[in-house]
Amino acid sequence: MITEQRFDKARGFSEGFAPAQLGKLWGFIDRAGTIIISFRFEDAHPFHSGLARVRVDRKNGYANKAGEILIDAQFEYAEDFSEGFAVAGRRGQQWYIDPRGQAAFGQGFKVASPFFKGLAHVKLLSDDRDV
Repeated sequence: MITEQRFDKARGFSEGFAPAQLGKLWGFIDRAGTIIISFRFEDAHPFHSGLARVRVDRKNGYANKAGEILIDAQFEYAEDFSEGFAVAGRRGQQWYIDPRGQAAFGQGFKVASPFFKGLAHVKLLSDDRDV
């Protein structure tokens, strides 16, 4: 139970941490309510594969559990990591990135969904067919 401090909002716990909002900024707390990562993000989401999606200067990037930005906040659109990859980019052109922030699979897509059980739904840039 969190008793040390009240927060304006909080999201679910994942990998031992939960994103919490205080005022307009987000940070991360542990299950005791202790602030683990200071409130400095415009938005924050739960950890997946050791990385949390965060927003800085209206762009999305990914932070580790020490609060260090490991993948620069450069994406207009981003999803959480799933099965080792995250969808990131801008609307109309998205890529799968690995935990180092490198583009995977050598191509972008018009639309891409997170992996689930080894599969993902994508729409190719070249046409409107679903693959």
